[in-house]
Parts: sequence; C-alpha cells; structure tokens
Amino acid sequence: MHELDNPAWHALLGPQGHLGTAVGRAGRFRADVSPIAGLADASDAALEELAGLFEPREFCAVFVCGDADRSPDWRLATTVTLSQWVCPSPPEPSDDEPVFLELDGSRAQEMYELVKATDPGPFEMQTWRFGDYIGIDVAGKLVSMTGERLAFAGHREVSAVCTLPEHAGKGYARALVREIVRRQHAAGALPFLHVRAGSPSERQAIRVYESLGFVKRADLTMKILVRL
Repeated sequence: MHELDNPAWHALLGPQGHLGTAVGRAGRFRADVSPIAGLADASDAALEELAGLFEPREFCAVFVCGDADRSPDWRLATTVTLSQWVCPSPPEPSDDEPVFLELDGSRAQEMYELVKATDPGPFEMQTWRFGDYIGIDVAGKLVSMTGERLAFAGHREVSAVCTLPEHAGKGYARALVREIVRRQHAAGALPFLHVRAGSPSERQAIRVYESLGFVKRADLTMKILVRL
C-alpha cells in the first residue's frame, strides 16, 4: 500500500507524532488537533488497539479500516468518499497576489470560526499546529485561508481551503493554495489534497486545483467511527 493511501498513519509515525499517540498498529491525534486517526492495516486487531485510545462516544475518522460492524468496540456512523489529488510540479507564479497573513495560535479562534462558517472539513482549535497556515484579511476580518494538515516523508497535505461566501469569486482560495503549494515544493515535498465527493463546492474546487496543476490520483473512503 502506498503511503498516500494511508496518510494519517504515516503522519502519526513521522514528524507529526508529537501531536498524537501511536501504540502498536493504531494511533490518533489529540482531540483538540484533529479527529483523524490512523491504523497500520485493516485488521480486527488494529481496530481493537484503536479502541484503547478513545473514550466512549468519542468519534474518529480513518482512511484504512476493517469491518467496524464486526467490532464490539465501534459503530460505523457513516462513510465519506474523497478524491485524492497531487501536484507534481509547482504552479506558475502570479503577478497579482494579495497580501498573505501568517496564521498561528494568536488567531486560532478566528480560524476556527471561519472553518465553522464554511465547512471545508474537520478543524479544531489546535489544528493550526499541523503546519503553515496563511490567510487574507479584509477590513481586519479573516475572510479566507488555507494551510497544511497531514505530513510525512516527502509529502504534505493542503487543507482547510475556505472563503466566506460574501468574498467568493475574488480568487482568494486560488492564491492561497498556490502559495502553500509553492512553499511545499520549495521544501521538497509533494503536495496532495482531498476533495469531498458530493460537497456543494466539489466541482468549483476541482477546477481551481486543476488550474494549479493538481491531477487526480485516487478515490479513497474515509470511515467515521463512534466508540461504544
């Protein structure tokens, strides 16, 4: 299995291990960082080990997972289909870029509120610790941002691409993704990202990513599990 087919597990074993816990064949990020968990394989034993890292009624999202219906520890809440994209070459530079803000914990509340208003995917108060996050301010308000999530040897994920609806169509998301991808290539990493199938912004997002040089690599299934 390629590392990109199981990115959370490899992130937990690699440079982002300090943001979570990995024991045996299972791992999770801290609850205030991300609900994403990772399994080394799709075995029942890995699911059992994962259960030891969660309290009852906690939930997690996993890329690789066995049959949760057979597990006495988990309930399968839903499945989410994702298309995975990679950007083999850095995008062409633009002569008309907005001013990018470097985002960190001092603006975590604003980042959290922006994500909750736009729903690009899971984001917690400490998610910004995954990597670089940049944004665009208008009149002192954060209106658009993107950043990095999962990272492991030679790979970095682009995530949390979001813009307030009243500022859509201004090219902010494209500019932010271009900048993050440029930085990732400069660091020697292959950028990758996920698009949620059936989301309201799916087609528009894909058009933007394709224009920046992203190509589809695979379709993945993410399972949302609830600890019994």
